[in-house]
Amino acid sequence: EAELNCSSSDESANILQNVEGNYTFAGTVLNGTNMWDFAVSTMDSAGNILQSNAYGTNLSEYANYIIQLPDAGYAVVGYVQNSTKDVLVIRLDQNGNLIWSNTYANPDDDYARKVILTDDGDLCVLASSYSQNISTSVAYVLRIDLSGNLIWSNTYEFTYNSRVKDIVFDNNGDYIAAGVNGIYGLLMKLDKTNGTVIWSNNYGTSPGAASWSSVVSTNDGGYLLAGENSGIGAGVKDISLMKTNS
Repeated sequence: EAELNCSSSDESANILQNVEGNYTFAGTVLNGTNMWDFAVSTMDSAGNILQSNAYGTNLSEYANYIIQLPDAGYAVVGYVQNSTKDVLVIRLDQNGNLIWSNTYANPDDDYARKVILTDDGDLCVLASSYSQNISTSVAYVLRIDLSGNLIWSNTYEFTYNSRVKDIVFDNNGDYIAAGVNGIYGLLMKLDKTNGTVIWSNNYGTSPGAASWSSVVSTNDGGYLLAGENSGIGAGVKDISLMKTNS
């Protein structure tokens, strides 16, 4: 077990094994002015910290997800607390030096949850958007290039208490998003060129409430989903797996 010498309130987001065989993780740290910053650290297999950097402004920034890029650098996503919460994406080189930092503003509060590297070398960012209209839930998906330029962004509205939790790309390079739409498990396919919905399906059996937490694209062109279902199994909530065709 290894700990960074940080404040008592610091949090880690996710961790990956990098191309050098070490472990890099993103998180959020409290700085000296009581504001929150993105933080990225790398440790070796023995738990020794090789490098640790914080990235912040005079605002608070919260990191949620990190991936490694083909140049061995990193992309980190989260959000910045401004007058509203806005999606924040930073790109780092292999040594942790900041290449660029961009915010992507929507009228509502937006929280970037995940980023993937697409098959054609761009970044696809999955965010949740929260508006004053409490009767609906909104997913916010952005495609940006590796220079931080926005290619497109779209919002997708669902019933209240819904959420898109995971996104991948399929064998055609289009985006597959999974989550929950009300009491039903949600799976939808987005056109990679502009983000329009190609199809969207709900899955579930009454009175059970299905929710997908992760999705993978399978070799046969279908999709495998994992999540939970309540009300139809032995427990209050049960692990649920589902396989679909294309």
